[in-house]
Amino acid sequence: MKRRSPNTSTSERQDRKANGAILTYLDVRSKRIISALSASRSYFAVEGIHDLRVEIKRLRALLKLIGQVAPSFAAKPNARRLRPLFSAAGRLRDIDICQELTLPKLRQLDLREYFNALKRDELRYRERFSSLAQDDAISQTLTRCRLEVRSALAAISAGRIRSRMDKRIAKQARRLAERAKRPRPHDDDLHTIRKKAKALRYDLDVWQQCFGSSAIATESAGLLKKMYGHLGEWRDTLVTMEGSDWFLKSRRREELGCARAYATFRADLRRQSRASIARYRAAARKLPRALGRLSDSMSGPRA
Repeated sequence: MKRRSPNTSTSERQDRKANGAILTYLDVRSKRIISALSASRSYFAVEGIHDLRVEIKRLRALLKLIGQVAPSFAAKPNARRLRPLFSAAGRLRDIDICQELTLPKLRQLDLREYFNALKRDELRYRERFSSLAQDDAISQTLTRCRLEVRSALAAISAGRIRSRMDKRIAKQARRLAERAKRPRPHDDDLHTIRKKAKALRYDLDVWQQCFGSSAIATESAGLLKKMYGHLGEWRDTLVTMEGSDWFLKSRRREELGCARAYATFRADLRRQSRASIARYRAAARKLPRALGRLSDSMSGPRA
């Protein structure tokens, strides 16, 4: 019986390790989606809704990454199957954010009409969410997705997985570093930076799952999380301002208990928004250099 060469054996073990790491990461995301879905559907738990959206985002980022690594995998159709659930959860999450920022102000400001309107909207959107949050249907979607991922990865070597991941992450890091350098980004730019920072951090998580811990990757992931956390706080204030503006447009002035309270509320939200942007800018100063090192580490020769 002819023996396999040591190089072939080593290569096969590396392939299995990389493929297995991606599948393990996919399994973790899928289990957490089902767990968050159960909590969200049974109790409409605020944290459950938030966790569900985070896990779907991480899963979609993973599917997009797999599509880059293994072109035979259809990333978009698989991600699209979770879009209605993600959107319904997003509406509930936005309402919760508005309630969270409004509730502490009720003692000082007469915002009762707005808060009550938020509660009515919450009940209405719960029905939409409940119709989509079916464990069996979501489980079938995730199982089907895993089978397609496993099939696509079977034809890709660990070396190709590594080279394509490195290339993708290096490109993401360069582009995000350029955006972060802009002195006065518009709201759309900040929203794009936030989304791309999350995507890069999620890809770094997968990379380290496959190829081991890296000091540069860990440092970059920490900075990214801190930065998009501040932008998340900024977005929360925008969502709440937009919600209150929509409410005021749908009401006559005489229907409001105290119209001046809403102007005071908006001014306070603007102060919070400016403070969040200041914290983001402070965190973003370190980012271009860190991302430059990250890009170089992914572009250079491997030991």
